[in-house]
Amino acid sequence: MTVPRSLIAPESVAVVGANDKIHAFTGASVHNLLRHGYPGRLYTVNPRRDSVQGVPCFPTVADLPEPVESVIVVVRAASVVPVLREAVGRGATSAIVVTSGLGEGAAGEEGYARRDELLAFLRETRLPVLGPSTPAWSTWPTPTSPAPC
Repeated sequence: MTVPRSLIAPESVAVVGANDKIHAFTGASVHNLLRHGYPGRLYTVNPRRDSVQGVPCFPTVADLPEPVESVIVVVRAASVVPVLREAVGRGATSAIVVTSGLGEGAAGEEGYARRDELLAFLRETRLPVLGPSTPAWSTWPTPTSPAPC
């Protein structure tokens, strides 16, 4: 299996569900991309914010000024597939799903149903995804980590 470049070294990224809480996964993704000097174009998506950590914020992936190669998803579990569907429709070619509650741990029957929905979507679209419940990744020599490593 070949890992697509857009998954490990994307030229543009949108963090969907981002906020200013740098010690939570919802804010750590943006914080670490900025801290490590992510060289690509970075966008944040959150309908309740105008900016996140100084990065302009857009209400939805569809509102971004350009398609992005990859999305980092830090929304509630029920919103993961709709966000991925919107991202793929807008041209995203990979995703990192930080969100938990998709069939692992104590997610229960609801989590298993969400996992099955996610798997069906991934089979349908063939979208390369790291996750769900993925807290971190790094590539070297250019570190791009959405959460503390």
